[in-house]
Amino acid sequence: MSYESLDFVFARYFADGAAAPQLRQLAAHHDCDCNCDDLLENIFELLDRELSAAAALRLLAHAKNCPECVEHLSSEQRIRELMRKSVADTAPAALRVRITETFAQFLQK
Repeated sequence: MSYESLDFVFARYFADGAAAPQLRQLAAHHDCDCNCDDLLENIFELLDRELSAAAALRLLAHAKNCPECVEHLSSEQRIRELMRKSVADTAPAALRVRITETFAQFLQK
C-alpha cells in the first residue's frame, strides 16, 4: 500500500474533501516527530476527524514513510465501511416486531 492510498484519510478529514490534495502536500513536507505507537493511539480520533489539523499532519507525516501504519489506517477504514454496510440493511419485518414487543414488555416492568 502506498502513501497515496492515504487519500481516504485526507478526504475524510475535511467534510467536503476539497482540502485533501493540499493537506497531502503539506504532510509530504512536514517533519515527523512521532512513531507507530503515536499513530495507533490516535487512529480512531484521526479517522473520526477529532484531531487538530496540526496533529493530523504530524501523524500522517509519519504514515507517509510507514507501510505498517498505512495498513492499519486502511484496515480500520475497511472495517468501518463494512460495518456501515452491514447495519444499513433493514431488519426483516418479523424481527422488528419481535424487538418492538420485547422492548415494550421491558418498559412495562
